[in-house]
Amino acid sequence: MAFGSKARTVDLSRHRLFSARSVGSRITALRQRLSMRHVLFVGFTAVAALPVMTLATWVEHRAVQQEIDAARDKHLLVANNLIVAVSRYVFDVKAGFDLGIATFNSGEAAPGLRDMLRSLEFRHICILDGATGEVQRYMAGFNEASKPRIVLKPELLADLKEELKKGGTVLTDLKFDPAGKPAFFLLRELPEGRIAFGVVGTDYLIRLQRAIAFGARGHATILDGKGKVIAHPFQKWIDTEFDLSKTPPAKAIMAGQTGVMQFFSPAFKADMITAYAAEPETRWGIMVPQPMEELYAQADAVRKAATAIAFIGLLAAALVSWLLAKYIVRPLQAISDAAGEVARGNIAARAPLPTAYVPRELRDMAGSFNHMVDELSRANRELADAVDRAEGVVTRGRLLRFERGLVI
Repeated sequence: MAFGSKARTVDLSRHRLFSARSVGSRITALRQRLSMRHVLFVGFTAVAALPVMTLATWVEHRAVQQEIDAARDKHLLVANNLIVAVSRYVFDVKAGFDLGIATFNSGEAAPGLRDMLRSLEFRHICILDGATGEVQRYMAGFNEASKPRIVLKPELLADLKEELKKGGTVLTDLKFDPAGKPAFFLLRELPEGRIAFGVVGTDYLIRLQRAIAFGARGHATILDGKGKVIAHPFQKWIDTEFDLSKTPPAKAIMAGQTGVMQFFSPAFKADMITAYAAEPETRWGIMVPQPMEELYAQADAVRKAATAIAFIGLLAAALVSWLLAKYIVRPLQAISDAAGEVARGNIAARAPLPTAYVPRELRDMAGSFNHMVDELSRANRELADAVDRAEGVVTRGRLLRFERGLVI
């Protein structure tokens, strides 16, 4: 077994040595076959490829950055426009509630008031006893007005009194109404310890959120002042008042900030870019997120186009380089061929004179080579003539000696 192992090791070493020698011989053969045309072709192509590849890389990087910049601008514009709509909604709801309370006190019903309140999704308006939480009376015209009067739970009554400390007409964050539906409460402190109490639905804000959709998963999210979901593409999150207060955009909104950031979305489990804005009065917030992968996909289309253009550019550069190398090498090759003919004894061989479009240096080289061969030919003729004359002198000398009887 040991002998067999050593034999395999020796065979493997011989194989590696043979492979190394084979590669070396191939490289040597390639070097010997390397021509100036090849050198010029590689050099010209490399010089042309460098700016093309640099430009393609820059375009690819710039495409991603442009998509991010465009998303920042568009998303922030959408967020700010939604905040304007939400601010107007808050103003209208408060104004409608105040007008409804005024009719309670005056006993005069303003024409169209109930229709306006219904359009604002008021579910009911009532007057509470601030001490007991009992509903004293409902505003006529709503479904709840015909229901038996109820008494609010002490916990809810204490919560409403805490909200009233803000002063004026108070629009609360997201709550659940007695029917268990998400709603907003409107409160106002009245004389004699009474409390004006209204309940408003969230359908308008949900419709507003659903009107914003772009890309594959771009959307809008509306939060209350505590970071709970008012409107979102996931209905379950709406029904459960899902808490997003721990996410960086929600924290920025609750701090009253407006801007754009990238963060990880727990809803889509992906990195998102989002614009966010806060409604100044209620600190409700708008988020307009979009997955980063969508921006990368859009930039990838630009990258593919840039790659295709770069590839075509490289092919064109290679073709031009090959033709240019051939254009430059052809006169040199002609001179080399003529020199070979001269070396083989064909003293009449000449290099063809290049056309006027060939670089001057190559024309001069061909002319100088032909002049050199002409001079060489002339020298050879003069040498041959000198040899002939010398041979003639020697011959005449021998004849003269022969005639005198002197044989050398």
